[in-house]
Amino acid sequence: MSQGEAGFTTTIALNAAALVGMLIGGAWAGRWSRQNPRAPLLVSIIGLALAAPAVLLLSSTSILYVALAALAFYGCCRNFSDANAMPVLCLYVDPRYRATSWGVSTLFSSSIGGLGIYAAGWVRDAQIDPGRMFQFAFGSLVLCAGLLALLARRPRLGQD
Repeated sequence: MSQGEAGFTTTIALNAAALVGMLIGGAWAGRWSRQNPRAPLLVSIIGLALAAPAVLLLSSTSILYVALAALAFYGCCRNFSDANAMPVLCLYVDPRYRATSWGVSTLFSSSIGGLGIYAAGWVRDAQIDPGRMFQFAFGSLVLCAGLLALLARRPRLGQD
């Protein structure tokens, strides 16, 4: 497959799955929140924990359909946390500071995203095995799930 076809195919698979993941993650957390106020945080943790192995599968397979399935699974599960970012923020941040904390969060996520693209280009130019980037992504997802799990143990602060 050409580079253009690969880019188009992966973009469609990832973004379609991301849309589905946002809907599933948001609906799941919303329903679960009736019994557990920390549901948005727990759904985010579960999503990141499920997405991490998909990254390793994506990097280790040579079968196109397995790679696309792993990419779609990653896109779906990882977006559970995006769907619940603001509800999680509302659990722990005082209402007076929510807009500022959302702005700071957006600043960091945009900055890390930009640096990630730069780093991927640097790794490619340095002819480093792309599998290393996927291993780093796996570790990052596990670390984020772990940090959110630590947050889940803290008392809620942002109660209205």
